[in-house]
Amino acid sequence: MYKGNARYDSKDIPQADDLLGRTLVLGINIRMPEERMTQIRQAIEKAAGVL
Repeated sequence: MYKGNARYDSKDIPQADDLLGRTLVLGINIRMPEERMTQIRQAIEKAAGVL
């Protein structure tokens, strides 16, 4: 296994900044109440509608 320091320049992966700038990561607990998941879904849909 590699034990050194990995370094990447933005020129190495030119699409990364664009992709990460449009990415949403949201952790959802499997025990989250259905009502809360619905609220989150509606908020995401509302935000997407503004874009």
